Amino acid sequence: RASRDITTKVIQQYDMGVVALKSGLDGLALAATESFELVCVAYHMSDITGEEFFFFLRSIPGYQYATVIIFTGEESKTVLKSAMQAGATDVFSKTQVDQFENYVRRFSEQLSPKMVGRVLLVEDSKSQQALVKKILEDMGLHVEAFFNAEEACKALAKGGFDLVMTDIVL
Repeated sequence: RASRDITTKVIQQYDMGVVALKSGLDGLALAATESFELVCVAYHMSDITGEEFFFFLRSIPGYQYATVIIFTGEESKTVLKSAMQAGATDVFSKTQVDQFENYVRRFSEQLSPKMVGRVLLVEDSKSQQALVKKILEDMGLHVEAFFNAEEACKALAKGGFDLVMTDIVL
């Protein structure tokens, strides 16, 4: 349970949703009805082995190439090799929290790559402008926002924008 709680906290800090389950069979049942970008599983579970879990998971449509992490308390090279052959994408020791956190950070960056570019935003509603500007900036874009067309046209004349977004009625 402690490992599950730690894993959950690490994943949540990168704004990814988490469903934490107590058994491998529950995980397989849920995977059959829902799609997940990342699956984390313990090597030793009370109801199913890691190898059996991977065999069944990989047979579920959509999970043939899914990213699947296995956690183990064992350092045996035989166990690690067995886990990889069974279908694990990566194997982490339960004590390698820092390494797992780095992995999750890189994984989350791949899910939502940052964009590069300059946006000219023209929106006369303060709340709408703030909302759209935040969304665009969270995507990695540089936003210059204006409340009226006159100011926006002056900035546009200087050039260098990749995208112009405007309210249809100003």
